[in-house]
Amino acid sequence: SAKQVVAMVAIPGLVGIPVNASRQQGGPERHSRRVLDPGVDCFINADHRADLKCRCKVFDMYFNNTLAEFDHLSCQSGQPLGCDCCHICEPVVFCDIHNPEEFIGQMAHMSKFPPAPQHSQIRKYTWESSDHSHHEALDNWHEEKTILEYGWPHLKDIGPCVIMTDETVNWIVDCAHYHKVQSLADLKKETGWVDIDQFSNEIIELINTHSPLPATPFVSTPLRPTTMSGILNVDSPPSMHHPSVPFVDRPPTKHAIRCSACSQEDHNACNQACPNHPSGPTANKENI
Repeated sequence: SAKQVVAMVAIPGLVGIPVNASRQQGGPERHSRRVLDPGVDCFINADHRADLKCRCKVFDMYFNNTLAEFDHLSCQSGQPLGCDCCHICEPVVFCDIHNPEEFIGQMAHMSKFPPAPQHSQIRKYTWESSDHSHHEALDNWHEEKTILEYGWPHLKDIGPCVIMTDETVNWIVDCAHYHKVQSLADLKKETGWVDIDQFSNEIIELINTHSPLPATPFVSTPLRPTTMSGILNVDSPPSMHHPSVPFVDRPPTKHAIRCSACSQEDHNACNQACPNHPSGPTANKENI
């Protein structure tokens, strides 16, 4: 039983290992590492110890039961087993090592819970006026909520920490400074507050009041899907000075090149296509 295990640990001596071996030898005590008591170690790992293989044997060795003197024969010496009341009978069920089927319903199976999500890492910063006002608002809120939920005596004797601790208040202000909390899931991830389901809406309202999200400089409005035929068929509003002209998608026009020698387009004076170019037939006639 649990009481027997506690008593076993309190009595020194098991298989030659002193109880004061629960601390490692050497070095200052503040740097020593706590280790498991040898009696508890043998009890837990009895199935892995070749010299034990029984949890009841741990008790007999720890308490030196094998060296105890039995006086059950003194009461009724005529009986071969002695006194029925004083005679220590062998147990029918020893332990879970010898009789594992007897302990199936008594084994505790602890289910592992998923690890909690880690909160954000907040870099150091200097509180601004909005942070101070936010902290003051949270202080006033959890004081008023303590009076409302538990009464003035609890606020006077215990303080507002029964609703929310000071560390949680400061952390909410820090997270709100960097806009880390915008929903119930964000608040649960960052704080792990026990009363989050009951008061989360009020806390998020305070966050949005004192640390709202900054307005974006540009607002993007999605355009309606249109086709080129729809653009051409859209009638523009009539103007007072100019008639309405339908929009026509035309390719950009290029600037025409004009020759300075013959004043014609599509070439320049250095091009051999120019009639006045020195390599042309006119120039050859002049040289003859």
